Amino acid sequence: MAATFVDGTSAYVISDPCTVTAPAGIQDNDILVMAANADGAGTLTWPSGFTQLGVDASGYYFLAWKRAASESGNYAVSNSSGSVRSASILAIRGLSTAATPYSNVSNTAYTTNDTTLRAAGFTTSEETCLVWCGMGYMNRSISTAPSGFTLGEGTPDTSYRVYCYYKLSQAAGATGDIDAVLSGNADDKHAFMVAFKLAAAAAVKHPLMMMGVG
Repeated sequence: MAATFVDGTSAYVISDPCTVTAPAGIQDNDILVMAANADGAGTLTWPSGFTQLGVDASGYYFLAWKRAASESGNYAVSNSSGSVRSASILAIRGLSTAATPYSNVSNTAYTTNDTTLRAAGFTTSEETCLVWCGMGYMNRSISTAPSGFTLGEGTPDTSYRVYCYYKLSQAAGATGDIDAVLSGNADDKHAFMVAFKLAAAAAVKHPLMMMGVG
């Protein structure tokens, strides 16, 4: 089954909590991916049902996911130390309904003071949907998107930035490092990447089986 992008939303606030409007058109079993940029190294309280996928070594950049189930209302995330200043959510349909719908998570720091915003590559054993989320405390925009990816959502703040991109179909094998290019040098930055498994194709019954033959 092919993956499809549903919607993306984001929010920027001065103080906790950071409340993100629900993406439009969410249906049960859609996968929601939420990226958060905090101004203090604390523990985040995610909206109900979200499971944290990773946090960078500095404790400022976070990623989480959930499977949509009778969703209602918006999504608020807060920080035990300081505040969550910005956050984005992507909703994607057609992904695995397994308890763990992803196969790989990239959470390797690249903090060289240059224009590269990098998620380290990994190797998958099957076709997947990739979600790439880059963040930073920087007055830098992304001037060149990760190759082959589409922008799903990004926060408008000029300091606590969050950019979330997606690639609906990635062939099995090594992805290589996935880079975006920033508008200027930065070292306070981080990018995550997750490979989500695709939903299994529905079984097609042979016409004779449908008539009770065979």
